[in-house]
Amino acid sequence: MTVSLTYDATLARVRVSVGAQPVNANAFFETTAAPWTASGGVVARSTAQAHEGAASLLLTPDGVSAQSVARSEVLTTGIVAGASYRAAAWLRCAAARNVSLNIDWYTAGGAFISTSTTTLAVASNTWTLFDFTAAAPATAGRAGITVSMDSTPPAGHLLYIDEAGLYTLLPSTADVAVFERSTNGIQWTVVRGGAAVPIVAGAASLDDYEFAPDVPNLYRVSAVDNGAITFVGAGTAAGSQNAGGVSTVTPTLPAHLPGDLLLVLASIRNSGAGTVNVPADWTSLAESGNVRLLGRRAPSSGTAAPVVTFAGGVPEATLIAQSAALRNAELVPAVSAAQLNASGQNIGYPALNVPGDNHAVIVAGWKQDDWTSVATLAGMTEIQEFTTTGGDDASQVWDYQLQTTAANVAPGSFVVTGGAAAISRGLVAAFTPAAHVTAETGSITPSLGGMVWFKSLARPFLNMSAIVKDYSEITRPARAGVFDVVGRSLPVAVNDVRGSRRWNLEVLTQTAGEATDFDLLLASGDPLFIQVPPDCDVPGGYVTVGDTGQSRPARKAVRRIFTLPCTEAAPPGPDVVGATVTWQAIINGFATWADVLATFPTWADVLEYVANPEDVIVP
Repeated sequence: MTVSLTYDATLARVRVSVGAQPVNANAFFETTAAPWTASGGVVARSTAQAHEGAASLLLTPDGVSAQSVARSEVLTTGIVAGASYRAAAWLRCAAARNVSLNIDWYTAGGAFISTSTTTLAVASNTWTLFDFTAAAPATAGRAGITVSMDSTPPAGHLLYIDEAGLYTLLPSTADVAVFERSTNGIQWTVVRGGAAVPIVAGAASLDDYEFAPDVPNLYRVSAVDNGAITFVGAGTAAGSQNAGGVSTVTPTLPAHLPGDLLLVLASIRNSGAGTVNVPADWTSLAESGNVRLLGRRAPSSGTAAPVVTFAGGVPEATLIAQSAALRNAELVPAVSAAQLNASGQNIGYPALNVPGDNHAVIVAGWKQDDWTSVATLAGMTEIQEFTTTGGDDASQVWDYQLQTTAANVAPGSFVVTGGAAAISRGLVAAFTPAAHVTAETGSITPSLGGMVWFKSLARPFLNMSAIVKDYSEITRPARAGVFDVVGRSLPVAVNDVRGSRRWNLEVLTQTAGEATDFDLLLASGDPLFIQVPPDCDVPGGYVTVGDTGQSRPARKAVRRIFTLPCTEAAPPGPDVVGATVTWQAIINGFATWADVLATFPTWADVLEYVANPEDVIVP
């Protein structure tokens, strides 16, 4: 997923969104047609028609080709096999006919794989929304979108294209998104309303009015799966012999999605000297001498199978690596334990205290000999077992269990059939549910333009900037009592922390319209967030405003001076989340539902509507 950040200076807000903004370079054609190209015709930017803004992309067929196609650029990063992607576009044709919107899939090397498509019959000269979601094929690493007309379209079948985008979506396994903000990348604060934002059609967005002005703000969006840990699958095991001491092993990864926990169980035969190296971008989760459990979180950009190398090996020492994947599991085990076993037929493993409910438990075993088979542990499911006589003999096995209620692992053994007695190692690890499936960050520097902003967090459509003409001295009232004591010269003082800061602001509005809007902001009675630029000495923060006054600096002046008695107050609770539109605003602004439907194509467009400040007045 990709975090998109935009700043809206009209309401002084940062729009944070994932899955709601196209990732192709040009979806709106306001300034150019590039990098779109065409076959069977030509493309050009046109202002003759536009669904949004002032321009669209015009595809003009050549009239002789069997197909006329407009193509975006091919995205070479961010395309992950198995992940879902959305294609959307508004299309308008000069003739009634069938038109198609497509996603073309390519391998990471650029070889064409297949096309996902939706085809609709459009009415002439009518904007029609094309919108569908498709999963990237198993070998996909690149993608692009196309708009096409088949059946030798005549040159007069002019096709206008607008808002044509490819969208990376939040993982389908996620339930909600968490939005956080930071100015240093260390301390993170949940954005107001961002603790659990519903994910709709793979997207989520939130507006932030409490950003730190004129400095870089980092935003982190985490996709959270509230469900249990699940087992995804296992890849194909790989074995080799340490020829000359330089061999490597590359196990095949199972099909997976971004955010999945990828695991590799790797071993080298010569216990006591050989070790497993940790590949780049992987983490050592648990180890016992020559056996290591590796892991990494699958990134949104796709994951290549790790090349596992070894140290301290001797010629003919057998190398083994096997992979598996869990969904919604933390990277680092909550607890783990391991043991080395003396020569024997079976493989012993240690006890483990599982720290809580809903954990995934993995029990792994390695033996310095081959075998015929290994019995699956009671109450568990085998992930894989692999045995080889290539080089010197060795084998490994691992099982898993998904617990609902915590159950400690008692010491036990893998029962091995075949082979000879040999030393072995057992390893146990328990994984807790993941805090999130994936998390991505973005950065933006929102500027107040040197102005002081007065914000209602409950009704942000009232937000406005104004000139602070002056402010009074700042007081902080005492909360103390002084009591005279009979027979004593000195009184006894009973003290408490002082009250919050108090001051008066004089706010200047320049026009009659500004004065009206500021008066309506105050009429709301909401607590205010006074947001000031970093180099401004005007006191700001969260305040409650007492009895206000409005005066004229001169008899015929349109300017107004508002006097605001401010008392510093705690921020509104996290359940106070503002919206730019209310049902009353819709009722006030539109006479009928037909007018609403004509103005807003979707409910999402309704939510983007900004109410009139006068809507706060209750008749």
